Amino acid sequence: MKTHILSIARTVAGCLLGVATFSGRCASAPADLPPGQGATLPAGDRGLYCGGVSPVVTRGSRSGALAPEAPKTLSDLVGIAMENNPDTRVAWTQAEEAALNLGITRSKYGPMLAAQASGLYERSTFPLPKSLIPSGYFKSDAEALIPALTFKWLLYDFGGRSAAIDEADQTLAGANFGFTATHRKVSISVTQQFYSLATQVARKAAAQASLESAQQVQESAQARQERGLGTAPDTLQARAATAEALLNLEGADAAVDDARMALLETAGVRPDTYLCVSIPTVGSSQRASEGDLDHLIDQAIATRPEVNAAVARVKAAGAAIRYAKSEYFPKIELTANVGENVGRLRSAGGDWSSVTQPMYGVGLKFQVPIYDGTIRRSGVQEAHSKEEAAKAQLDGTKNQVVHEVVKAYNDLRVSLQRRESSAALMSAAQDAFDSTLSSYQHGLATLTELESSVASLARARMAVSEAGADVLTARAVLTFATGDMIDVGP
Repeated sequence: MKTHILSIARTVAGCLLGVATFSGRCASAPADLPPGQGATLPAGDRGLYCGGVSPVVTRGSRSGALAPEAPKTLSDLVGIAMENNPDTRVAWTQAEEAALNLGITRSKYGPMLAAQASGLYERSTFPLPKSLIPSGYFKSDAEALIPALTFKWLLYDFGGRSAAIDEADQTLAGANFGFTATHRKVSISVTQQFYSLATQVARKAAAQASLESAQQVQESAQARQERGLGTAPDTLQARAATAEALLNLEGADAAVDDARMALLETAGVRPDTYLCVSIPTVGSSQRASEGDLDHLIDQAIATRPEVNAAVARVKAAGAAIRYAKSEYFPKIELTANVGENVGRLRSAGGDWSSVTQPMYGVGLKFQVPIYDGTIRRSGVQEAHSKEEAAKAQLDGTKNQVVHEVVKAYNDLRVSLQRRESSAALMSAAQDAFDSTLSSYQHGLATLTELESSVASLARARMAVSEAGADVLTARAVLTFATGDMIDVGP
């Protein structure tokens, strides 16, 4: 079962990864990285994040499913979640139960053959005139063993049998669609947590770059003071800015750890497990094709397993109505038996008379319901009520799917615009910082102006780090919402 689930998981994850990659980096920027470049990596490169209590992982338990020897991709994490997440096991069990119920229902309406045996001993007393027997009664003893085979088969019930089988079949279909839906929900949950971790890693890299920028400003302020061009308050203010940047970096580090534990929890793994994540990058030149919204909505309604499961419930309710109505009509059943009577009998204490003879019979049982209070009528009304409830659930599911598609579609459009805007903001903020720093070093700008440019650059770095993840998360969510492995990539 684990191998089957893991195979499904990798297929689903691969489809998500086919339309979603992320720009990320390690937790700290290299020492030789120029200020302002800590939040981005060149397109086509890879970021690597590692963290956790210990790289030692206990194998052989569901809570220790990660192996530390190789970085985990999103596909690996989804596969692990499929094995460890309890929701997938519950959905699998429900589908298995529905399959067994279908088999039971079919068998219930097939021919039934049973073996039985009856044994008895009986003493009877019968009255007689005293003119015949002085006591006025006589006694009879009987002993018997009757082994037999019985056979019965429902031949016709005016659609009740087919309705019961259809109901069980649609229930199984609904359970199978629910199993698929659970897999997809686990996949998208892991995907969102994966990109959340990648975002926090990128934010930490941005905080590290901001710290380096603050340190560079502090060094410039100290150099100006040493040359007699700056003041001690300026230097102290620059040191305070550096301390604040360091505090922000520590907060970003804590956010990375929280995101890592959330990802492990979603994957069904202990939160103290050591984790290395390989984060692929995406260039800012990549574009996402949004597609036609009406087409995406139609596609989602036709393919989402949640909708298909709701449709199956409506069909199962319709079959239940047919079954309830069939209870008003006769049932015709074929019955047969074959056996042997092995016994003996004696009267008034006389000699035993023995018999060993076959016995058999065949017949048709015709049963017509006449009156049962309100059982049948209430059964039909109950079935109609369940059908109306199933239809209402179907309408609600379709509305929810449409809402998810429209929201994901709009989120993707907004995230694409934010990515372009953040890239422009980053370029402008970097140029402003470089220019202001140069001016400050030559005495043409104040420390206040320089710190303002540093703050603007820090905000731009954060915007860039979030924009990339927002695009990729929106693309994955749109893929999930439409219920198909559509290409929303470049």
